[in-house]
Amino acid sequence: MILRTILLAVWLSIAIVATAQEAQVQRFFLDPTDLEGQVRERLDGNGDRCALIKVQSAIPCEFNGDIVGNVAKVKGSYLVYVCAKDNFTRSIDIIPEGYLPMTVTFADFGINEIKGGQTYILRIETMTPADSNRAKDEGANYLVINITPKTGAIVKINGQPATVKDGSVSKFLKYGTYTYSVEAEGYEQQSGEVAVTKGGKTIKDIKLRSLLATLTILPETPGCKISIDGEYKGEGHWTGRLTPGLYRVECSKPGYRDRAESVELGKSEYKEIKIGPLTPSFGNLNVNYTPAGAKVEIDGKQAGMTPDVFRDIHSGKHTIIISKDGYATQRKEITITEGETLELNGGLVEDVSGSYSKSTDDGNEMVYDYIAVDLKPWFPGDDKALSAWISKHLNYPPDAQEEGAKGRVVIDFIVKSDGSIGRVMVKRSSGNRSLDREAVRVIKTLPQFTPGKKYGKPVNVWYSVPINFR
Repeated sequence: MILRTILLAVWLSIAIVATAQEAQVQRFFLDPTDLEGQVRERLDGNGDRCALIKVQSAIPCEFNGDIVGNVAKVKGSYLVYVCAKDNFTRSIDIIPEGYLPMTVTFADFGINEIKGGQTYILRIETMTPADSNRAKDEGANYLVINITPKTGAIVKINGQPATVKDGSVSKFLKYGTYTYSVEAEGYEQQSGEVAVTKGGKTIKDIKLRSLLATLTILPETPGCKISIDGEYKGEGHWTGRLTPGLYRVECSKPGYRDRAESVELGKSEYKEIKIGPLTPSFGNLNVNYTPAGAKVEIDGKQAGMTPDVFRDIHSGKHTIIISKDGYATQRKEITITEGETLELNGGLVEDVSGSYSKSTDDGNEMVYDYIAVDLKPWFPGDDKALSAWISKHLNYPPDAQEEGAKGRVVIDFIVKSDGSIGRVMVKRSSGNRSLDREAVRVIKTLPQFTPGKKYGKPVNVWYSVPINFR
């Protein structure tokens, strides 16, 4: 008899669990006489008063929604605080133990606005509806996966790609257990199993672990250009994040031999490497120019007089200026190759005025290349006006006409910070001294330019003009 009673009790227990049970809100109202919302005041994250909802239920409950702080149970009621500022909270989710979860929308009970410091009463009653009235269980629920970082993640559920929007995946799935995988470039893949049940939506928060390594490169030679696998990264020193793997780090500087090292980075590793001093790279320059005794400047510094061989010049590009009073100055761009001697032969052209006045030079003042300034110097009008002015004032030398000489002269000159014409020099000769002298003369007579500017201030700027004689 006792055994039969026990079996009957077990059967009844199973029947109750198997039957979907529901709970409902009996009443939800503002109780102006209950001052507990003020006495047990709670503030939200912005320092504003919360509203207190006292949930009266005979069975244990859990709560979800815009709830501030922990839910406590006092004298048979759950104290649920919600944000009230700007009517922020409009509903809460209640999950009674052993019953279906429900969402309580305040407006359904005539409460269109909740107020901070006020107390609201919400009473729950439970019921087991008859089979004919019971809502059909769809046999499915939501799975929500939240991913950090929010961008670049690829999510698969049971091997099938899922849509990721703003770092989240939301899928309505049948009850059961599902596999998931989350991967993103530079992060460790995560995978596992998750169950979807009738007890409420399933939320899975996944924070991917970064696999990126941090690399700091410290060259011992100042001003080095740093490249990684051929990609330029910067000058001086560099710190950045890279995916694990093997990299080729290269440091270079004009006038020095490149230096490269390999570095292997592991997952989430920090590594610092020092690149030893670069080895200087030198070549020679043989300047065999007439007349003898012409001054040679290399990159703005006086190097000596012609003719001469200038040794141990750093390889790379340099600017050479050859000048002497009474002659048109020549300016050349050269490239020195390591271990080789560059031959520079030629002669200066006599200045038409009989002397080359040092007053046209800018002394020790800085002169910028044309491409290095923020605002270029310009001739009144435009480039066409400049060409027209030169053509109008250019005289074809009679001796050159008699010889049938023709050619192209490229003139470099300085537009000074006040717009006047400074140093004038032949950058490329036509091969005829008369033509070269006439080109120098006409450039010296140019009217005032609008000066170039650097950082908002007028500066001296190199300007180049080709002149054709036909």
